[in-house]
Amino acid sequence: MLAKDEDALICDMAETYHVLDIWALPVETLAVLASGLRGNSRIKMKMAGAEYIPIEYILAHISDSLSM
Repeated sequence: MLAKDEDALICDMAETYHVLDIWALPVETLAVLASGLRGNSRIKMKMAGAEYIPIEYILAHISDSLSM
């Protein structure tokens, strides 16, 4: 995750766990917390290659359909 996007991981850790200095954590703790991030976190979406959250895409499609 660090190699893929360090900034996204830092943002997700700060948002989810209020950890501002990920380098102060033991590696094992950082790994456990990172694996516990929600599926729509910045880093997990980037790791999966997703550019959007599927439910948001569905809601946008419904909204577009209703406005026609």
